[in-house]
Amino acid sequence: KGIRSMVTRLSVRPGMSTPWKNPAVANRQACSSSLNALTSAVFGRSRWVSTGTSTARQIAAMSSPLRQAILDRMSEVLIIQLLRELMDQGRIQSGLLAGLSNPRLVKAINAIHANPRRTWTLEELAALANMSRARFAVHFRETVGSTPMAYLGEWRLSVARSLLRGGKSVQSVADEVGYGSASALSRAFAAQTGMSPTEWRQGQS
Repeated sequence: KGIRSMVTRLSVRPGMSTPWKNPAVANRQACSSSLNALTSAVFGRSRWVSTGTSTARQIAAMSSPLRQAILDRMSEVLIIQLLRELMDQGRIQSGLLAGLSNPRLVKAINAIHANPRRTWTLEELAALANMSRARFAVHFRETVGSTPMAYLGEWRLSVARSLLRGGKSVQSVADEVGYGSASALSRAFAAQTGMSPTEWRQGQS
């Protein structure tokens, strides 16, 4: 249960910020300890884990200005490898990663990710997964934790937040993520965050 709880926090929703990149996490050692604990729980005392841990400690002791960049990349590789192992072991039962590990659902999810501005229909997404509309809707909800259309909306807003951080105008962002108008994006944004896109961006600075 402990492993499942930790993995759920890592995997459920798009737009999630990873702890080693979150400026609110001041103590990277605490993050590293959590990652080591989860890694050891999955892989045990394997040579791969021992080597990775030993290498990370050596890099952490470096005085090079590149130290943090190297540690960040190592953290990303460790997490990716860890999550792949969890999926192979069947320990991720629900959430986005469970959907991405499903050979049918992944086709629909990847299509949403690749083209969020498209006006996707349930029929089109079901066809990509080679499933009937009804079966696809049920299977998607049970696996990912939301309906296909709700996930599409969440992904669009996740992309919108990224584009807003990059300085794009609200209208430009609305066009890129498939809302068509700034007002439509603002309504969707307010429904999820309680703020307009402009207010949200101001709060990020």
